[in-house]
Amino acid sequence: MVYLQIIKPVVNIAHQTKFISNSVIQLPVPRFKNEELVMLTNSINEMVLRIERVNQEYTKAQLDYLQEKIVFLQAQINPHFLYNNLECIRGMVGLSRLFQSNQM
Repeated sequence: MVYLQIIKPVVNIAHQTKFISNSVIQLPVPRFKNEELVMLTNSINEMVLRIERVNQEYTKAQLDYLQEKIVFLQAQINPHFLYNNLECIRGMVGLSRLFQSNQM
């Protein structure tokens, strides 16, 4: 009787947690309505859901980061952006020469 009420449900949950580590599934609530086992099962299911949410948030953050990086790299490659930068450098060199000639 102890085996059916305590040991078998715990062994069943232990086996099912192995499946959770390999894939995202939810544990079925034990047929035996032991309050502790139901609490344990519900806690494991909540933990799996939180892990899924964290993974989704991390994946979204990584995707956003990579998209921003692509935009940044495209801006660097953009010929107009490059032309503007070269014009700014040319203007700075001209100002530098003008400033140096005024000091002499």
